[in-house]
Amino acid sequence: MKILSLSVAALFLAGVANLSAAPQTRTEIAAQLTEAVKALAGRARGEGERAAAEPGQAAAARAHLERAVKLYQEQPDDDAAFAGLSYVFHFCARPSADARAACEAALPEARQTILNHWLDKQQAIALLMGSNDSELMDAAFEKGGRNRLLIAEIAAPYWVTRFQDPGASAAERKYAYDRVMKYGAAMAADETAIDVSGKTGVQMVRWKGEGLINTVQNMLPGKPMPDFGFTDLSRRPVSLADYKGKVVLLDFWATWCKPCVASMPAIKQFRAELQSQGKPFEVISVDAGDTPEKVIEFQKNSVDMPWVQWHQETFTREYFNIGIKGLPTYFVLDAEGRIFFRGNHFDDAMKQRVRTAVEQHDPGQRRWIP
Repeated sequence: MKILSLSVAALFLAGVANLSAAPQTRTEIAAQLTEAVKALAGRARGEGERAAAEPGQAAAARAHLERAVKLYQEQPDDDAAFAGLSYVFHFCARPSADARAACEAALPEARQTILNHWLDKQQAIALLMGSNDSELMDAAFEKGGRNRLLIAEIAAPYWVTRFQDPGASAAERKYAYDRVMKYGAAMAADETAIDVSGKTGVQMVRWKGEGLINTVQNMLPGKPMPDFGFTDLSRRPVSLADYKGKVVLLDFWATWCKPCVASMPAIKQFRAELQSQGKPFEVISVDAGDTPEKVIEFQKNSVDMPWVQWHQETFTREYFNIGIKGLPTYFVLDAEGRIFFRGNHFDDAMKQRVRTAVEQHDPGQRRWIP
């Protein structure tokens, strides 16, 4: 970690030396800022925390900020302006104490520059994602343009997460719900069909929008888990109804998902533990990223999964309706097939929640996994 941190600091300190060289073109300044953004991305991952205290880094950052602002003030819609905007949003996401005032002054103009000059450009999506600014995304969506539906697609997951946050107040959940419904409705109205992964007529945007709406309306604790679109590895239809009376850990995974595969030995041990105690519990792993044939071959050669194996086709209406944003995704279903918990980590906390679901099914105990 120290080596990475020093490299981050070196980028900033190099920036201080380079800034003293004159004259510099917009292209040269943009190249410096692009390198600085890479350093800031490293800091956001924790690689640059030690470097934050290095002498000279704060001065380099402030100098970069001044030049970044100047780039899009002089000309708001070229590649150099893009580099300047990227730097402002990355740096001001986690500004140093002595740069907060400068960021507060720079951000409103940066946001307005995007809204006025970038919404119909493909790079707008990178800028909006880099901004990590949900309100800016909302303003961009309302302003419209050819990227409107793509903006909805990248903005909505944040509000789904806020809606599912167990610590959110009723007012915060309502606000998040309204945002998801707005984005989802716009996407669900899209009739564009594409060909993807060997499938024709895939209405991906529409189905994703419908899935967003379903996630906040129906994929909730106490609601029944959707029971359609599943097959076994021989491609025969299967149903969750066959497992009524048991608590089920529904594990959405793929062979290429390293965290998914890494969790399998722990799932195997946990399942054996509960079943040896006579608990009404079963695991169903649902492959959501491969062909059944690949899963069968993978299990023969790579990992032991001696429990129920299902498959779900991706890029289908059913797949998007479940609202899976990433793998692995786990659903704990109570003995009636209702959602009890939902999470993305099979850890000690998940195990304890499964035990709770096995021991009692009090609806008042249902809540989202933090």
